[in-house]
Amino acid sequence: MRTDPKEVITELVGKRSYQFKARDFFQNNPHIFPIFVNYIISQAKGNRFLVDAYCGSGLFTIAGSDVFESCLGIEVNASAVRWAQNNALINGLENTKFQVREAQKIFDNIISLQQKLPLL
Repeated sequence: MRTDPKEVITELVGKRSYQFKARDFFQNNPHIFPIFVNYIISQAKGNRFLVDAYCGSGLFTIAGSDVFESCLGIEVNASAVRWAQNNALINGLENTKFQVREAQKIFDNIISLQQKLPLL
């Protein structure tokens, strides 16, 4: 059976609903979603902010919205970012933002800063 790549898929993960095009990336094993998402979020607890590099349609960014003050999703696929923004809206979230950009670029300033600091 083939899936139409333009088809809109809806997944429920915990209390959050996610929509995305069949052609866009989304985690592919719905049977482990709640355990997988809870584990990842628990590993980042204790921080105020979450940056979800390679966020796709926002799975971890949105899931983290209950735990973190602010969540930022970075994704190179503009279609996935539009779906992530829509997913934040349909879930009534105000502390999530998404940007279309290359995820590795978010670390450029950190690497630059490290190069300027003296070695200890």
